[in-house]
Amino acid sequence: MSKYRFDNDQIIKMTRTRVEVYNFLLGACASIPDPTFFKSITSKAFTESLMTFKSLKDKQIAKGADLILQFLAENKETSPEQMIEAIGVDRTKIIRIPHLSGLRAPYESQYIKTKNASVILLDLKKTYLAAGFSPENSVESLDFICVELDFLRLLNQKIAEGNAPAEATLLLQKQFMNDHLSRWLGDYCQAALPHAETKFYQGWLGLLSGFLKLEQEYLDIMCS
Repeated sequence: MSKYRFDNDQIIKMTRTRVEVYNFLLGACASIPDPTFFKSITSKAFTESLMTFKSLKDKQIAKGADLILQFLAENKETSPEQMIEAIGVDRTKIIRIPHLSGLRAPYESQYIKTKNASVILLDLKKTYLAAGFSPENSVESLDFICVELDFLRLLNQKIAEGNAPAEATLLLQKQFMNDHLSRWLGDYCQAALPHAETKFYQGWLGLLSGFLKLEQEYLDIMCS
């Protein structure tokens, strides 16, 4: 596997941290913000995680975390209902119906023009089925941002729970990242940034793009 020495406990510990990041990234895009989401982003644990991200050397992640912290500080006296509405409107604008402002929607087939959409979807379907992955929301296209992120979250969850061999599962993650997410997600984040009105989603886009790069580096190391 890797020329770097990591025992199974270390891999599981790192994987659990990665699962937590995927959970937040997905939570901010997969569902309409609600009181449960509000509670999670205003928790002490979430603030502490953002402070950790802010201290990282990666400027994109640090800036993304800082923007979300600014948003939370500036809206400290805002009612939960108002904050949920502001976040929800912005989510709709950059994720659900971005075409209204001229932004391409976050689907792989919208950003990869060297392959026919049907080819992309067929490849994704084969990959998901081979890994035993069935998207929670069957209505969504297989190349939607949340579906692809959730696939990686699931693979990490399997490692964290001891339900999948780390080596083979990490190799699958690397292949999926190289074949799919890394080929288009960065372009989406860059394109969406000018359209995000709240510092929350400006920060989320920064964290998402920065985390994607860290994931690529991590997988390269683990699979070297």
